[in-house]
This record gives sequence, C-alpha cells and structure tokens, in this order.
Amino acid sequence: MIKILTLLTLFTASISFAQEMEDDLIETWSSNSMASLLNSQYKKMTVVTNRWNKGDVVPELISTYKKSKFNALKISFSISYTEQYIVEEREKSNGKYLLYGNGKVQKYERTDIGSKNRMMGTSYHSYLYKHGVLLFDRMRFKEYVNAGSVEMDTIVSYDSLAYTINLVNDSIFQIDNLSKNTCVFYVVKNNQLVEKNNFINGYSENLKYTYNDFGQLEMVVYNLKSDEGKLGKNVMKISYNSFGLISKTEYFDKANALLEEKIFEYK
Repeated sequence: MIKILTLLTLFTASISFAQEMEDDLIETWSSNSMASLLNSQYKKMTVVTNRWNKGDVVPELISTYKKSKFNALKISFSISYTEQYIVEEREKSNGKYLLYGNGKVQKYERTDIGSKNRMMGTSYHSYLYKHGVLLFDRMRFKEYVNAGSVEMDTIVSYDSLAYTINLVNDSIFQIDNLSKNTCVFYVVKNNQLVEKNNFINGYSENLKYTYNDFGQLEMVVYNLKSDEGKLGKNVMKISYNSFGLISKTEYFDKANALLEEKIFEYK
C-alpha cells in the first residue's frame, strides 16, 4: 500500500502546478489554505504532519506560515523535517508565497537547508493562469556547491512549463505543450471543481470532489489506473474549525486505514 500511495503522490506531483509547493496548500477551485489564512484574523498557521506506519504514529514535519506585516498578499514559511522524514538530506526549508488578489499563487520560493545550516539550493516559481488553471510556470533554480567553504559557488539554471488551455462547456482541458501525452481536464460546476482527470505516460488518475452544506471541500477520492488495470484508491477528508478554516486533513487507503494526517492550528 505504501508503494501505491507513493505512486499516487508522484503521479499527482508530476502534473500539478503546485509540484514544488508543500501540500499544505490544500487548494480548491476558488481558494486555498494560504488565501484563507490571509483573509482570517490570525497571523500564523502551524501544520503538523503525522504518518501512520503499522499502527505507529511517525511525525514527519512541522510547517509554520506567517502573514507579512508589509504585504497583504505575502506569506512566509519555515519547515522542519524530522529524522524519520529527511528528504535529500534536507533538515529544514524556508520560503514564501505571493498570491494574486483572487487567491491563486503568483510566486513561490523555497530554500532548502541541510546539516550545519548548509544551504543546498533555492527554487523560484512564477505562475500565470487562464480560466483558473495553470497556463505557464517560469522556474529558476540555484544550487549551492561547497556551501560553507571558501570555494562556495552558485549554479543557476532555468526551466519552464507551458500549457494549452481549452474551454469546452463545463470542462477545461490543460495540455502540456512539451508532452502531448500529458494532459488534465477539469469539470467545474457552480464555481466548484467536481472532477479532475490526469493522464500521463500510460497512467490515469480520477479525482472526485465533494462539498459540505457551507460549500467547503470535505472529501477528495483518488483513483489511479494504468493500462494494465486499477492500481489504487486513496481518500482525503477535510475538517474545519468554527471560523471556517481547515483544522485537519486525513488520508486513507481503500481499506479505510489511516495513512497520514495534518493538524492545522492558528494564532
């Protein structure tokens, strides 16, 4: 099951505009957790991510997001990785989001830091949208070589992702301009995303979204298939506090076993 969850995660990340962002974003069609924080009375959001492994709780990371005092559309963040969840020798990350007025992410920046505060690299993203989906992602990467020594050097590289966006009735088609075999189509009704289908390299993923009586996203069902048949199913459930902010997300497998949870707190 862990293999299926990993495959689902990698598949989604490979076609998602938020592939370099932390998954605390929890985006719906018209908003996300960062936009909700900006529009709330709170100044800070902390997210604790726990993973379940054979019945044991394994803490993975703690993320802290803070509003800017000078820019109403900016959020800075810091992430601490536990010993059980070290990614590419990364011990912590710092960065920021800059949002458009409609809540979509305009810019994203993240610097990864290893042991002894050794800077590993920084990624920068700038986003453009059309009909509410990603049209263009301009990327810049800095890799710090021999960080912390007199021989430290910086390698800068550039990349981009561009899409063709077609609007057909209630569906929006997003086609990768570099790989015509990679595409996504969204079904939107009453300004709510109700279904999303991803296709890439012989795999397809269907996501279905359900909402509560307040119009808040409460569940996402993921179904992943290959040319050879069905591979797996995951479910994400979302809870909210009395102020309408996300308080918890839970990820379950097809047997309804809890795989991961995120606890959101605000101050």
